[in-house]
Amino acid sequence: MGVALVVLARGLFRRVGAAYQMTLWLLAAGALSSLLKGLDFEEALLSLLVMGTLWLGRRAFYRRASILESRFTPAWIASVVIVMATTVWIGFFSHRHVEYAHSLWWTFAFEGDAPRMLRAALVITLLAAGS
Repeated sequence: MGVALVVLARGLFRRVGAAYQMTLWLLAAGALSSLLKGLDFEEALLSLLVMGTLWLGRRAFYRRASILESRFTPAWIASVVIVMATTVWIGFFSHRHVEYAHSLWWTFAFEGDAPRMLRAALVITLLAAGS
Protein backbone atom coordinates (compact mmCIF):
# COMPACT_ATOMS: atom_id res chain seq x y z
CA MET A 1 0.00 0.00 0.00
CA GLY A 2 2.87 2.33 0.77
CA VAL A 3 4.44 1.94 -2.67
CA ALA A 4 1.08 2.62 -4.31
CA LEU A 5 0.63 5.75 -2.18
CA VAL A 6 4.05 7.02 -3.22
CA VAL A 7 3.16 6.47 -6.89
CA LEU A 8 -0.26 8.10 -6.40
CA ALA A 9 1.33 11.18 -4.84
CA ARG A 10 2.02 12.56 -8.31
CA GLY A 11 -1.67 12.26 -9.19
CA LEU A 12 -2.60 14.00 -5.96
CA PHE A 13 -0.14 16.76 -6.75
CA ARG A 14 -1.80 17.20 -10.13
CA ARG A 15 -5.28 17.15 -8.46
CA VAL A 16 -6.51 14.09 -10.34
CA GLY A 17 -9.83 12.79 -9.05
CA ALA A 18 -9.01 9.12 -9.66
CA ALA A 19 -5.81 9.42 -7.63
CA TYR A 20 -7.83 10.97 -4.83
CA GLN A 21 -10.32 8.08 -4.82
CA MET A 22 -7.61 5.42 -4.95
CA THR A 23 -5.70 7.13 -2.14
CA LEU A 24 -8.78 7.16 0.08
CA TRP A 25 -9.33 3.45 -0.52
CA LEU A 26 -5.68 2.63 0.15
CA LEU A 27 -5.65 4.63 3.38
CA ALA A 28 -8.83 2.86 4.55
CA ALA A 29 -7.30 -0.51 3.66
CA GLY A 30 -4.11 0.48 5.50
CA ALA A 31 -6.07 1.38 8.63
CA LEU A 32 -7.95 -1.92 8.48
CA SER A 33 -4.79 -3.95 7.94
CA SER A 34 -3.10 -2.16 10.84
CA LEU A 35 -5.92 -3.26 13.09
CA LEU A 36 -5.93 -6.81 11.73
CA LYS A 37 -2.17 -7.35 12.01
CA GLY A 38 -2.14 -6.82 15.75
CA LEU A 39 -4.57 -4.12 16.85
CA ASP A 40 -2.10 -1.36 16.09
CA PHE A 41 -4.36 1.56 16.91
CA GLU A 42 -1.70 4.23 16.43
CA GLU A 43 -1.05 3.30 12.79
CA ALA A 44 -4.76 2.97 12.08
CA LEU A 45 -5.48 6.34 13.67
CA LEU A 46 -2.72 8.00 11.66
CA SER A 47 -4.09 6.53 8.42
CA LEU A 48 -7.59 7.70 9.31
CA LEU A 49 -6.27 11.15 10.22
CA VAL A 50 -4.57 11.49 6.83
CA MET A 51 -7.72 10.18 5.17
CA GLY A 52 -9.85 12.75 7.00
CA THR A 53 -7.50 15.58 6.10
CA LEU A 54 -7.59 14.50 2.47
CA TRP A 55 -11.37 14.26 2.59
CA LEU A 56 -11.60 17.86 3.79
CA GLY A 57 -9.90 18.96 0.58
CA ARG A 58 -12.00 16.76 -1.71
CA ARG A 59 -13.21 19.69 -3.85
CA ALA A 60 -9.65 20.39 -4.99
CA PHE A 61 -9.46 17.08 -6.91
CA TYR A 62 -11.54 18.03 -9.91
CA ARG A 63 -9.42 16.92 -12.85
CA ARG A 64 -10.45 13.88 -14.84
CA ALA A 65 -7.40 12.10 -16.14
CA SER A 66 -6.06 8.60 -16.39
CA ILE A 67 -3.45 7.73 -13.82
CA LEU A 68 -1.97 4.97 -15.94
CA GLU A 69 -1.43 7.15 -19.00
CA SER A 70 0.58 9.82 -17.21
CA ARG A 71 4.29 9.74 -17.89
CA PHE A 72 6.71 9.87 -15.03
CA THR A 73 9.50 12.36 -15.46
CA PRO A 74 13.09 11.37 -14.67
CA ALA A 75 13.01 13.67 -11.64
CA TRP A 76 9.89 11.92 -10.33
CA ILE A 77 11.40 8.47 -10.86
CA ALA A 78 14.59 9.60 -9.09
CA SER A 79 12.60 10.89 -6.13
CA VAL A 80 10.68 7.59 -5.83
CA VAL A 81 13.97 5.66 -5.97
CA ILE A 82 15.44 7.93 -3.28
CA VAL A 83 12.41 7.39 -1.02
CA MET A 84 12.59 3.61 -1.47
CA ALA A 85 16.36 3.49 -0.93
CA THR A 86 16.08 5.63 2.19
CA THR A 87 13.34 3.38 3.55
CA VAL A 88 15.44 0.26 3.02
CA TRP A 89 18.50 1.98 4.51
CA ILE A 90 16.53 2.95 7.64
CA GLY A 91 15.43 -0.68 7.97
CA PHE A 92 19.01 -1.95 7.76
CA PHE A 93 20.22 0.78 10.09
CA SER A 94 17.61 -0.02 12.74
CA HIS A 95 18.54 -3.73 12.62
CA ARG A 96 22.31 -3.28 12.38
CA HIS A 97 22.79 -5.28 15.58
CA VAL A 98 21.42 -8.43 13.90
CA GLU A 99 24.10 -10.35 12.07
CA TYR A 100 23.06 -11.37 8.57
CA ALA A 101 22.46 -15.04 7.86
CA HIS A 102 20.63 -16.77 5.02
CA SER A 103 18.23 -18.27 7.56
CA LEU A 104 16.84 -14.78 8.28
CA TRP A 105 14.84 -14.97 5.04
CA TRP A 106 12.98 -18.04 6.32
CA THR A 107 12.50 -17.06 9.97
CA PHE A 108 8.88 -16.36 10.86
CA ALA A 109 8.17 -15.22 14.42
CA PHE A 110 6.05 -12.71 16.29
CA GLU A 111 9.12 -10.77 17.40
CA GLY A 112 11.19 -11.35 14.26
CA ASP A 113 11.45 -7.78 13.02
CA ALA A 114 14.74 -8.13 11.12
CA PRO A 115 13.57 -11.02 8.91
CA ARG A 116 10.28 -9.23 8.32
CA MET A 117 12.16 -6.10 7.27
CA LEU A 118 14.29 -8.10 4.79
CA ARG A 119 11.23 -9.63 3.15
CA ALA A 120 9.38 -6.29 3.10
CA ALA A 121 12.38 -4.54 1.52
CA LEU A 122 12.46 -7.18 -1.22
CA VAL A 123 8.72 -6.84 -1.90
CA ILE A 124 8.87 -3.03 -1.86
CA THR A 125 11.77 -3.04 -4.32
CA LEU A 126 10.01 -5.47 -6.67
CA LEU A 127 6.74 -3.53 -6.53
CA ALA A 128 8.47 -0.22 -7.16
CA ALA A 129 10.39 -1.68 -10.09
CA GLY A 130 7.18 -3.11 -11.54
CA SER A 131 5.25 0.15 -11.38
